[in-house]
Amino acid sequence: MNKYELWEQKVNCEIPNEENPFDEAGLQHNHLMAIIEEKGNPKMSLDEVYKLCDSVLYEKYKDELIPNYSSKKFATPIVNLESQRDYENYINSLDINNQQKNYLFELFDIMFKYDARNLCDIIDEIRRFESNLLKKHKPEDIDNVLITSSMGRYSLAYWNDRYEQGDITLKAFWKKFFTGVADAIGAAGGAVAGSATVVGGIAGGVVGGISASTGFAKVWDIFAN
Repeated sequence: MNKYELWEQKVNCEIPNEENPFDEAGLQHNHLMAIIEEKGNPKMSLDEVYKLCDSVLYEKYKDELIPNYSSKKFATPIVNLESQRDYENYINSLDINNQQKNYLFELFDIMFKYDARNLCDIIDEIRRFESNLLKKHKPEDIDNVLITSSMGRYSLAYWNDRYEQGDITLKAFWKKFFTGVADAIGAAGGAVAGSATVVGGIAGGVVGGISASTGFAKVWDIFAN
C-alpha cells in the first residue's frame, strides 16, 4: 500500500520539511488517521472510537507499542483541558528540559494563529521554526520538539478541510484550541513516553497524536464525516 493511498495532500502548500530528520512522524499520523476514519463512522461513541484507535495502533506497532498503552487513558487529559493554565501545566509536566518546553510553547504559539484561512502561512512558519532550531542544535538534542512540529504541520493539513469557516471557536476553551493543536500536544507527550521505550520517539509521538486526534475530533463531532 502506498503511504499516500489513504491520505492525499489536499492543500496547495509544501507540508514536508526535508531538513527535519523526524518528518516521518507527521506523515505516519495522517496515514493512520485516514485508516481510523475509514473504519469508523459518525455514530460511534467516544469509547468506541478509542477502541478502534487502539486496534489500528496495535496492528501497526504490535508489541513495540508503549507498554500498557490505552488511547482513552492517553487522550483524556488532553481532550479535557479546560483552560490555558491546564495546557501550560500539561506541557510543564513532561519529562523534558526547560529549553525544550520553551520551544514547544513557541511552536504552539505559532499553531494558535491558525484561523482556517491561513494554513499555508502557518505551515511555512513552522518550517522556518524548525530550520532555525536546526541551526542551533543537533537533531537528537531536540527530537521531541521536531517530532511534535512535524505532527503539527501534517495534522493542520489533515484537519484543515474539516472546519467550515467560523466553526473552530464553538467548543474551544479559548478561541484557537482545536484538533491540530491537540494532536501536537499529544505528540509531545507521546514522543517523551516513546523515547524511553523500544517503540522510539517517532512512533510514540504518532501514537500520542493519534490518540488526541480521535478523541478531540469526536468531541468536535467531526469524526469520520
